[in-house]
Amino acid sequence: MKKQRENGAESKIRRIDLWLLFIAPAVLAAATVAANLLRFDSGVYTAWLEVVAPYLAATGMAIYAVRAIVTRNPLFLMLTVLATAMLLREIDWTHMGMIFWTHLGIYTAFVVVAAWMVLWRKKITEPLKNYRYTSLLIAAVWTFFFSQLVARRVFKAEAWRLAIIPNEDEIHLFLEEAVETAGHILWIAGAVVGSWRRGNRREKPVETTE
Repeated sequence: MKKQRENGAESKIRRIDLWLLFIAPAVLAAATVAANLLRFDSGVYTAWLEVVAPYLAATGMAIYAVRAIVTRNPLFLMLTVLATAMLLREIDWTHMGMIFWTHLGIYTAFVVVAAWMVLWRKKITEPLKNYRYTSLLIAAVWTFFFSQLVARRVFKAEAWRLAIIPNEDEIHLFLEEAVETAGHILWIAGAVVGSWRRGNRREKPVETTE
């Protein structure tokens, strides 16, 4: 009986909502259809999304910071560091000559946090047992990565690229911002979902009957 419960718990931990990974391409497809068929001014919407992005990034950072303080789990501290790097990247530093360093900083933060997770993997496993939280975290990271594919013009109409987006030259900035916004929303959802209880709590001793 005990073994069955353990197997059931293990299968639940390993369950991941893979459908969340389709949000990024779905948003890209929807934004492409909207920009081409509705023929709205994509520049206006791009500017609006660029204004909203820092507020979304700041919200994610604030929630993860509070969660790190409340739970005292190193995982949320690591993700707070990553969220801070995201926020710095979203702020417009053009006039201060810092845009290069903020873009470099986000990649550096990813590498540092990834190495940190490997070193402290035993200390961060508990929150990751919640498959809903883990699913959202994976989906958010994948969506941010997907937005960078759009930013790198992977879907540009050239022979060696995936030329599947009509009018990509004119709307690629809008597409990038749309997918990135979806990533921020998933990131915020992941910051909220799951247990907020303080980690490393002592378990009650198991009662035995003679």
